[in-house]
Order: sequence, then structure tokens, then C-alpha cells
Amino acid sequence: MKKTYKFQHSALRCFIFCCSNLPLPVMRAIGRSCGLLYYIFNNRRVDIARYNLKLCYPQLSQEKREKIVKNQCMQAGMWVMEAGAAWGWTPEKAMKKMTIRNERTLLDAEASGRGVIVGIPHLGNWEMLNHYFCSRHEMTALFKPDDKQPALTEFILEQRNRNGIIMAPADKRGIRALIKSLRSGRLVALLPDHIPSEGMGVYAPFYGHPAYTDTLISSLARKHDAIVLLATALRTKNGFDIVFDVVKNQSSEDPCQAAKGINEAVETAINRAPSQFQWMYGRFKKQPADSSLNYP
Repeated sequence: MKKTYKFQHSALRCFIFCCSNLPLPVMRAIGRSCGLLYYIFNNRRVDIARYNLKLCYPQLSQEKREKIVKNQCMQAGMWVMEAGAAWGWTPEKAMKKMTIRNERTLLDAEASGRGVIVGIPHLGNWEMLNHYFCSRHEMTALFKPDDKQPALTEFILEQRNRNGIIMAPADKRGIRALIKSLRSGRLVALLPDHIPSEGMGVYAPFYGHPAYTDTLISSLARKHDAIVLLATALRTKNGFDIVFDVVKNQSSEDPCQAAKGINEAVETAINRAPSQFQWMYGRFKKQPADSSLNYP
């Protein structure tokens, strides 16, 4: 097991090193090809993407939805190959490929004197945001280790810590670290679009369907008077667009209303580039007892 672990860790380092020396267009061309093969051969995950898009974009024809599914697989392949840029480039090099669209939204939130929570959905290449934040802001984020892939877990932690992101464990200690960061004026990053553990979320509409949504963001925002933003790194022809959105209703005492506000912000971001969202994730897998959804 130890030899396997060392081999995997070394293989990851080698992969990142090789990718980081490729031009971004070459990374993406290889990624698109790999994603196309994934689209052709991985029926299970691709079927989940088809089901999710049918739920979320019923107004589109089946042909248009299938085009998004195919493109999303290629976008996922690009995300893998862009690991060379996300984890192998210096922040200075990465920033040359980024266009910050509305940074004033973030700067105004920081200048307010209140804490700032940044939700980072699985859209575009979210790992590229590490370069932006570590070059201009201090940030703390939660991290849940993958016990089945310890080499990958250690590698990701190494890279994020190298970029200056303070990683906190996804437990009570981590929550205390987030609160400390908010009180000291440091940014806090959390995932707004994952399925939380039992008892840690509520059902709120996402594209008109119930989705089990984490309440940690809104709970922290309400208790510590924090502003909540959404940050995305959308893939463009020559690089990435960094976009910020204000998330509404996060001071609401009603957790369902607050969760609805988070999902609406995520929808707004996705609608800018639907094929760049991780549709292969089982976002609607957990459903209320009376739900009629037959999830694949």
C-alpha cells in the first residue's frame, strides 16, 4: 500500500509538471479529445448529465440538451488537463490568463467591514480561483479528505496550501477556523452546490426541483453578519473570466429561504455557460420522501 501511495503521488506530480509546460490551447485540445471519449464510453455518468439537464432545461429540445451533455464531457476533460495551469503555474502566470469582470463587487464587500463568504460552485475551472484569491486576498476554506484516494488528497492539500489558501478540516475544528477567519476579516470559501450530510441541509428549489442544500453558508452569514458572494472562473477562448455575484436572502431566519437564495445565485451563474457546469454530479440524488423523481 505504501509503495502504491508513493507511486500515485509521484505520478500526479509528473502529470502536473508535464501539463504545466503545455500551452493552454494544447491542454484544452487534449482535454476535449479525452472528454469526447468519455462521452462515448461512460454511459452511467453521461446518463446522469442527461437526466439533470432534462430536469433543469425542459424548454430545450432533446437535440440541444444532448449537445450540452457532449460539450460538458469535453469541458470536464479540459478541466483535468488544466490541472497543469491550476496547480503548476505561478499566480503571476495564471493572472495573465484571467479577466476580472466585476471585482468591485468583492472589494465593496470587503470594504464594508463585515465578514465575506465566497461560494464557489462546480462551474468552469474553480481551481483557477486559487490563483486569484491568493494573489490579492487571504482566504480560509473547508476540505474533506477522500479516504479512498489519500495520495490525491495530500497532493490537493499541498497545492492549495502552496498557493496560500488556508485549508481547514470539514469538522467542528474547521467551523471554528471559519468563524475566526470571518472575525479577522479573512475571506471564507465554501461549496454551495454539493449534497450535505444528513441533518446539515434543507430542501430548496433548484431549477424548480427540490435539491438538498447546505445551510452552513447561510447559518454563518446570519450569525456573523457576513456578506455572501458567488465566485466563478468561466472558461473563455483565451483564458478565464472571473465573475462575482451577490447571494440574496442570506440573513433570513428561514433556512429554506436562505437556501433558495443560494440556489438562485448558482442558477444565474450556470446560465452564463451551461455546458461548463458539472452536470454529471447527482445533484438531485437525495429527495424528500414524497418525491416522484426516479433518479438514475
